[in-house]
Amino acid sequence: MGKSWWILQGHPANIAKSLLDHKCCGGSEDHILWGFKNDKDYERIQTGDEIFLYATETVGTIVAMGRVVEKFEDKKIYWPIEEPW
Repeated sequence: MGKSWWILQGHPANIAKSLLDHKCCGGSEDHILWGFKNDKDYERIQTGDEIFLYATETVGTIVAMGRVVEKFEDKKIYWPIEEPW
């Protein structure tokens, strides 16, 4: 199967947390963390797929783009704002 393109959305505070944690706190500044509430969505996205990260409020625009380089699963709460999905 070929590469897919995805638009992932999130609250600006959650996007900022992902970007800042990985730039400032030991992560690579070219890798960020994102997540899914729906296991089917997580399963559909594959390594190599292209991602656009869309901020849902205030700016209402794409704020980052990239490629899926790794997938992992962790059930801990990470983002400061719990969103209805």
